[in-house]
Amino acid sequence: NRVDISDVDPDVFKEMMGFIYTGKAPNLEKMADNLLAAADKYALERLKVMCEEALCNSLSVENVADTLILADLHSAEQLKAQAIDFINRQVSPPPPPPQKKGMGRGKKKLCDECPLPFLFTSPECLPFLSRHHRCSVLRQLGCKDGKNWNSNHATDIMETAGWKSMIQSHPHLVAEAFRALASAQCPPFGLPRKRLKQS
Repeated sequence: NRVDISDVDPDVFKEMMGFIYTGKAPNLEKMADNLLAAADKYALERLKVMCEEALCNSLSVENVADTLILADLHSAEQLKAQAIDFINRQVSPPPPPPQKKGMGRGKKKLCDECPLPFLFTSPECLPFLSRHHRCSVLRQLGCKDGKNWNSNHATDIMETAGWKSMIQSHPHLVAEAFRALASAQCPPFGLPRKRLKQS
């Protein structure tokens, strides 16, 4: 009797079987992404959580988009939340480049052409924005005076091949990341409080 398993790499399968018998995965750090897929397929929840934790600890500007896609494909909610959080993390930005004279004549401002709500629902327009314009989009989500806000981290991620690929293959994840950034930066909308009558 023989069972052919064609969709799991032999080394990954060996690591998974070792985990089933011993509860340990010594090579987890090296193959966390492939192990996560296998753990999800075979409903190994403890191994899946371990893989999520390993991937959370190894998030970087270069791999966060691919990790977000992986988390979405395998319903890894903790990893997905951490990846979106990582994208929206605020770090100190460099000063904006000086504007050249006559630059932008005859062009509308970005906010006139592509309002923010449209960006959240239509991320396909993002690849056509320059780095400077992406900063402008993200800056509109932050403080008006520019204090306690920066966009360098997020715009670095948007320059990666993984992010550009994700725009084409998983646009809903781009929209989710931007919605998370918007909700973190903008105060929640609500009904104004009624003033108490003074006696």
